[in-house]
Order: sequence, then structure tokens, then C-alpha cells
Amino acid sequence: MRKITIIFATLSVLMVAGVVWANGQDAHHPPAAQPQQQTPAQAPQPPTGAGPDAEMGGMSMMQMMQMMQSMHPAIAVDETAIYIVRGNEVFKLDKSLLRVVSRATLPAMEMQAMPGPMGRGPGMQEMMQRPGMQDMMGRMRQMPADQFDREFMQNMMRHHAGAITISKLAAEKAKRPELRRFAQQVVDDQTRENQQLSRWLQGWYDVTAQAAPMPMDEEMLERLRALEGKQFDTEYMQAMVTHHQEAVNMARIAEQRAARPELKALAAQIVKEQSAEMEQLRGWLAM
Repeated sequence: MRKITIIFATLSVLMVAGVVWANGQDAHHPPAAQPQQQTPAQAPQPPTGAGPDAEMGGMSMMQMMQMMQSMHPAIAVDETAIYIVRGNEVFKLDKSLLRVVSRATLPAMEMQAMPGPMGRGPGMQEMMQRPGMQDMMGRMRQMPADQFDREFMQNMMRHHAGAITISKLAAEKAKRPELRRFAQQVVDDQTRENQQLSRWLQGWYDVTAQAAPMPMDEEMLERLRALEGKQFDTEYMQAMVTHHQEAVNMARIAEQRAARPELKALAAQIVKEQSAEMEQLRGWLAM
């Protein structure tokens, strides 16, 4: 029942977020008047939608998902309210006033149950991974067992390299001192993990790893370099929620598929530590 409640609450939040954003856009860009047509009177029907073309907030489900992915919001929930952070804006929604206005079946995507305590919902970034990561994890799930350990380690090293590069910038540039300390901890922890993975690759497979950041992380780094102050802090935290969730999703696959117990143990450690760090970031974003 708890899992069902979490999933239902998450879907409700996404619907509300899409409607809030769409209504805000409509207020600035009202649609052109359309000629009215006479139609037979019909009893109103609730929108139920069975797929990506379902209507939600005046837009199709697919349009809403694309819009939500591009705006990169973060969502947090407490006992009385829902907080939606978009850029330097925060929307606070009173939970007692909310109702489900429509429902639809989400298109297939990487989705994870909320790892935190009851009453805290995942943000959109935690549910929707960047397309390149979706492709990578699809390959990891289908990869022959005898190739998995080596490929997982190489992929995780590159993913860590991106977090290290981005967090080095935040350790110098973030406005909030606690965020600078957080970023430096990310650098230290993931550098140590990359060193361990490199030793395993060399010892087990005679492979010298190349731990260069992925292109998508280089793009993220360039976006962050152009920001300052509170906007930088918010964008960095949102970026790291996405980045950590990707690492957690990768590690969960390794917990199931890795052949070597050392690698399973490291994967479990990544899940535990980065899930806790995401919870910390969500708390800061909701403040």
C-alpha cells in the first residue's frame, strides 16, 4: 500500500506541475480565438487518457513529458505542501486543495521507487534520466553476463568523472558554504571510487581505464560556468540530483548482475551514499 501511495502521489504531482507551468505560459501567450462550432450537447466526461496522447492541462501527455524534461524541475513534499522548484522560482502548493484533474498512462521511461521516507516524493529529474543514460542502461541490462563487470566499471568511471568535474567547479563557485562542502565531498568520494575501479580493471582485465567525462556532462559544466550566485546553486543541486539518480540506477543493475562480490558491495555502497546525498539536496532545494 505504501508503494502504491508513493507512486500515485508522484503522478499527481507531475500532473499538477504540468498544469501550473502550462497555465503560466498561457497567461503570457493567450491562444488565438477559435470560431465556435455547434455540437450536440453531451454529458461531460472526465479525461482518462490511455497513452502518451492523453490530454493534461491543455497539452498532450507526450508534450507535457517533453516540457517537464526540458524545464528540469525539482519536487519536494512535506506533510502539508508540495514544492516545485524551477530555475529561481519556487511554487508552493497546498496539498489540502489539490485534486486529480486527469490521469494518463506514462510512456516507458526509467522510473525508480522513492528510496526515502514516506511523504517525500522524487522530483522529475529523478524519474527521467538523460537520453544518453537511458541508452547506456538499456545496453547494460541486455549485455552478456561475461561482459557486464568490465563495462559497468568503465561506464561508472566516466559517469563519476563528470560528477567530479562539475563538483570541482561548485566547490569553488557555490554561494552557500554548506554546498561548497558538499561538492568537495562528492569530489573526494567519487575520486576514491574511481581509483578503486581503475585498480580492479587493471588487475582483473589488464585494462587501463579512460575516465573522461561524458559529452552530456561537459555540456552541463558549460551551462553552470555561465551562472552565478543563487542561480548557480540551484542549477548545480538540480543537476546533481539527476546525476546521482543515474548513478544509483546503474548501481542497482550491478547489484543484480555483477559477477564479482567486490563489485556488488561497491554498487550497494553507491546506492546507499548517493541516495542519502539526494535527500540532502532535495531538502536544500525545498528551503
